[in-house]
Amino acid sequence: MSQISPPIRILLVAVIGLCAAYMLFLRPKAEETTPVAATPAAATPVPAKDPGAATSSKQGAVVQDAVKRTTDASAQAKVAAGEAPGGLAADGTVIPVTPETGVAAGRPATAAAPVTKKTLASLPKDVRGAVKNHKVVVLLFYNNRSSDDRAVRRALNRVDHYGGQVFVDAHWIKSVSPYQAITRGVDVEQSPTIVVADRNLKAETLVGYVDSKTIDQAVVDAILATGGTLIRSPYYRKIEALCASTESQLTALPKPASAAAVPLYLQGAQGVMTGAKRDAAAVKPAKRYRSFHKHFVDYVADNVGLVAAAQLQLKANPTSGVAVGKRLSSRAKKLDKSFTSKHGAHGLSCF
Repeated sequence: MSQISPPIRILLVAVIGLCAAYMLFLRPKAEETTPVAATPAAATPVPAKDPGAATSSKQGAVVQDAVKRTTDASAQAKVAAGEAPGGLAADGTVIPVTPETGVAAGRPATAAAPVTKKTLASLPKDVRGAVKNHKVVVLLFYNNRSSDDRAVRRALNRVDHYGGQVFVDAHWIKSVSPYQAITRGVDVEQSPTIVVADRNLKAETLVGYVDSKTIDQAVVDAILATGGTLIRSPYYRKIEALCASTESQLTALPKPASAAAVPLYLQGAQGVMTGAKRDAAAVKPAKRYRSFHKHFVDYVADNVGLVAAAQLQLKANPTSGVAVGKRLSSRAKKLDKSFTSKHGAHGLSCF
């Protein structure tokens, strides 16, 4: 578990790096005039009623872009968490799950040709439902006449479903044809053969005898290759999607090129964090998760407060970046430690 939460870590690195550059290269000499303070964040011209309206202000454009990223990521997080399906496009194709449609940051998705609605309809109903819900599909084709076939079928029964993210089934080797939308591009000619298709329907085969650990590894690879998570709980998967989306937005913010631009950068980051707070509060947890969720929303709000405090400190004294960064690091570390000691981390990347 990291000592500093990823959102705060991103802010800290940007602020300290910029302020270090300022102290070394940009700070005025002793005989020069006192540097002009950065423009107050409140003066940035962002439309109050129409945040999507165009603006000619460079500062306004940066903040406006942060607002757009926050809005987009809210929808992306819902797709990643399973609240909003990728669905079928207007032309009848299945929209694959990719980093652009809401998967966790830093997990590259494999490319795959879209599956037409007609082809999808050719699949058996249970498999069709699994594909629509973006599950990893694991199919065993066997003949049940050899000991290897029977052993692989037993191993298949022990495969982890990772909280409903994996669909598993077994069929006679001669019954491959209804599954061509899954098996296209791979050979299924002998038994036993296991086909593991990721959420983009990119398939690989395991031919001959394999144990449950080997199948599990192929399943894990398929989940991670398409931006999934190994968190089993649907609730914690929603929270992880929010964590990953927030970190991705903060990473994408334009880094400040001068000391005067740091407050503006923090203003954009504040917009991202405020959006994360809103999205966290919008999640409806099951009864067993309500206590954790209440404290998690408070945790996100506390992170929003840390960024707001850094904004005010830098606004009052633009040359205090190093001190502000250290203070931010210390407070973030204490916040993470306090939260996880009381409520646990549950595999979430927020901490």
